[in-house]
Amino acid sequence: MTTSLLIRAYGRVQGVGYRFSVLRAAQENNITGWVRNETDGTVCISATGTRDDLSVFIERIHVRADSHIRVNNLDIMEIQPILSADFRIRY
Repeated sequence: MTTSLLIRAYGRVQGVGYRFSVLRAAQENNITGWVRNETDGTVCISATGTRDDLSVFIERIHVRADSHIRVNNLDIMEIQPILSADFRIRY
């Protein structure tokens, strides 16, 4: 059973490669959806996958070893399932 989440990342997450790290984490964990920068400085992520895959994905996008990226907080909300064939960066 798949679940869809809407995730908002707060911190130093724009202009530091965060969207690309989210894309890589999604591809490595069978997550579909999208990621995009928001005008308020946050990054919004729509992610669909199994609960287990989403759990690993969330851990990967929250815990960053990169000194340029700093995720202070993730707001996570379950939403209606969204079907997508892949994961993309939206501009």
